Amino acid sequence: MDIKFYFYKVVGDIDKNLFGYSLEKYFSNGLSLQDGLIAINENKGFLDSVNGEKNIFIFQKFRKDFNPIIKDEVTGKTREIKLNETEYIIEQNYLFWDFENNIIIYQKTAGGFNTTAFETYIKELLKEKFKDDFFTLKPIISHNGYEKIINSNIIKAYDIALASPSIKVLQELGLDDKGILKIDDDNLGKVEIKITAKKGRGLFGVDTFKSLLGNKENYSKMRIKTSNSYLKSGVLIDLLDEFYTVSRSVRENKKRVAPEDMLVVIKDVYEKHIQEIMDLSR
Repeated sequence: MDIKFYFYKVVGDIDKNLFGYSLEKYFSNGLSLQDGLIAINENKGFLDSVNGEKNIFIFQKFRKDFNPIIKDEVTGKTREIKLNETEYIIEQNYLFWDFENNIIIYQKTAGGFNTTAFETYIKELLKEKFKDDFFTLKPIISHNGYEKIINSNIIKAYDIALASPSIKVLQELGLDDKGILKIDDDNLGKVEIKITAKKGRGLFGVDTFKSLLGNKENYSKMRIKTSNSYLKSGVLIDLLDEFYTVSRSVRENKKRVAPEDMLVVIKDVYEKHIQEIMDLSR
């Protein structure tokens, strides 16, 4: 089985006046289901700890949206698996949280939560504990993508499609403050923005655009045109193809990867890539 991992920079500071623990200390003893099981849309999320591991967690999706159907090979009869009221089907994502360097390595799965849901979970779990109530995961751009951007210093155009943007993101993208403050966050489905600079002009510097990058899971399109001269038309870069990812092939048994194998793999991914990730995230 091939397992893919994405790399993120954690952005968000605990307000020490409101919360007396670091994130590492808070999660060190694990969460109880009573305190840590949180509704996320029609599902529930829980960040489970792994015994003996201070940096590795399992983000679990508790779901009842559809139950498996089983079929008897003799009679041909089918039935849906029935769950008790307090039982759920679980989907899991492993993650490695480097608290010291503010890096998260997140396992990509088809059925589990994406990192947007993880952001929602952490913000709800530690509601009003972050400065300005801000916590997000910013994707780390690969070395190849970083080189494409660093060779230019001007953004000539950008074309993005962003799902469920916050008011803060809209402000950072330059929309009129007075207008967007009248918008209810919960009413926002998707925003598509395409802006091109006048001939011989630029929109802003590359560093400014990098600071705007949010969680890649929110974007269905993120293209920029960069240049090192106001007089040149620029080069088109599709940033969704340029984020840092690692794939590993792992043995499986009955279409499942053993927990002990997942621990070995995610530790190895961290150890082999953390130095490069630290360089790229600066």
